[in-house]
Amino acid sequence: KDSLPSFTTIESRINTKAQKSLNDDISKVKTTDDCSRIKDRLNEFKEILPENIFQALGKNLNIKTTEIFEQEIDNLSETAACKNINEKLKSFKERLIPETYKFLESSLMQKSIKIINKDISNINTLANAEGAGVKLKLIKDILPESTYKLFETKITNEVNKRIIWGSKGVEGISKNGIQQGGLNDCYFLSALSGLADSRPQEIAKMVRPSLDGKLFFIKFPGAAQEIAVKKPTDEELKKYAHKGDSGTTMWAAVLEKAYADHKAFHTTHGYKEDARANIDAGGLLSSGINILTGHSTDTDLLSGSENSEIRAKLTNTLSNKRIATLSSFLAGDKDKKIMANHVYTILAFDKNTDTVTIRDPHGKNSDVIGAKDGEFKVPLKD
Repeated sequence: KDSLPSFTTIESRINTKAQKSLNDDISKVKTTDDCSRIKDRLNEFKEILPENIFQALGKNLNIKTTEIFEQEIDNLSETAACKNINEKLKSFKERLIPETYKFLESSLMQKSIKIINKDISNINTLANAEGAGVKLKLIKDILPESTYKLFETKITNEVNKRIIWGSKGVEGISKNGIQQGGLNDCYFLSALSGLADSRPQEIAKMVRPSLDGKLFFIKFPGAAQEIAVKKPTDEELKKYAHKGDSGTTMWAAVLEKAYADHKAFHTTHGYKEDARANIDAGGLLSSGINILTGHSTDTDLLSGSENSEIRAKLTNTLSNKRIATLSSFLAGDKDKKIMANHVYTILAFDKNTDTVTIRDPHGKNSDVIGAKDGEFKVPLKD
């Protein structure tokens, strides 16, 4: 420095050359890894470059880094990628000016919210719902706690809906979701089978899960007030209707439990502490249909009815998607193993073959000879 008369000129040329070289490097960066590498190189020149030039280069690099992060955030489509970008952004916290870091942090949060919202809106199976829960956990550090809790509640509610309705949601409601347990309430379950087969959407309207999935609120059309019941325990599920063949589901058990609570307060036998006891002694054919539809019923004693009259009634009833149930009353049939004093659902009447399709609420556990998933055919004359 002391021996070179042109030191200042040479120093200026070096600074200019360094500035141009670093600016060229900054203009060529394409990834955040490039930005990190150039930032380290720039810091090596901090003692060489004048403060104003160092700051100008730092500003240019900051702008370029912001553009790259913005592009990467804009292209995000999965929560796993959001998590990766968040970790990368945190590594740049000391390399970016605070305002830029906060801006990118906010952009990432908004993008993550958009992605998880889409995941939730696309839920249509239990697996989707549970998967959305896993994805949400990946971005827990990105979201404000209140926002995370809101999404957690939404997903939990969707999971609980799928647990009660099955993997297909309310679209999966069917008669095969009913398999009678240890209670003698076939009169209710046979009516429920009929409704599930003909008008499943009406069952969906009856049940409203709480956000945490611990309670279910049931509004039977035939009851004056909504009934709140706790989620059935494993012990209760041994008695109430099982899940049958429609996957992980407990809608039949929830409705059965709600009906037991309803009967506990409206039975002529008085309240019993265990509500199940109020539906375990059987009931009239009309009881199940009344509570599930809110409509009146028409009951015929077959031994005193003309077959022509029964044909007409079955045709009219089933063609209008109304519920028809049938009791074996005191007889049953030992040869076909049709239980006495048991109520079945009438699913169809074929006037060409004069046969009736019947379903046993025991489902696949039915003892009826020839029954498949509880369904069998009987000639009208029988």
